[in-house]
Amino acid sequence: DLEPSKKYDISIEIYSTTGTKSSDSFAFTGAPAPHIMISEIMHTPVGEPEKNFEFVEIFNHGKLDFDLTDCFIDDRNDGSGRDPLLLKNIELLPLLEPGATAIITGNEADFSSVSTDSLWFIVDDTTIADAGITSNESIQIVCLRNEEFTIEDSFDPSGIQSDRGYSVNIDAGGTVCLSKDIGGTPGVYYDCP
Repeated sequence: DLEPSKKYDISIEIYSTTGTKSSDSFAFTGAPAPHIMISEIMHTPVGEPEKNFEFVEIFNHGKLDFDLTDCFIDDRNDGSGRDPLLLKNIELLPLLEPGATAIITGNEADFSSVSTDSLWFIVDDTTIADAGITSNESIQIVCLRNEEFTIEDSFDPSGIQSDRGYSVNIDAGGTVCLSKDIGGTPGVYYDCP
C-alpha cells in the first residue's frame, strides 16, 4: 500500500548478541505505473471445438491506461507458445483503460456475449499459446518493453478444481473462485465472494 513518487522514512533496529544497533534511512517509491492482471481463464469449455470457446480475460486494476502494443500471451513461459495480441477491431487503440477488461481468444472464436465495453484481442492462429489452454499450465501476459520481454502478470490454475464449462476467476485482491455461470463471464470483471 505504498504510494507512488513518495519518500518514506525507515528506522531499522538490528538485534545481535552484542547489543542493539539503530539506523535511520529513507527510500523513494517509483513513479505511478499501469497495472494489469489476469482476471479469468476458461481452460475447459463445454462448446466444441474447445479452442473456439477458450479465453483469457485481463483487467486493468491500476489508475493509468495500459498499452498492450507489443504484448503477447504465453503458457509455461518457455517462449514456444508465445502469441501476439492482435485487436479484433483494428480501428481501436490497444489501450486498456483503468477498470476495463480485455479478452484474448483464438482467431476463430465467436463470443457474441462479450461486453461491448471490453477490448477483444485474438492471437495469430486458432489456439491460445502453443496448443490451447490447459488446467496445468501457467498463463503469462508478456510485453516487449525496451527490447526486453517483461512478464506483466501470470497465473497458474494448476490445483484449482473446476467443472467443465466453468472459468477460474481471480480478483484484484488475489481471491480465486469459479464462475457462477457456465461459459464464464468473458469481458465482465467481478470480485470473488
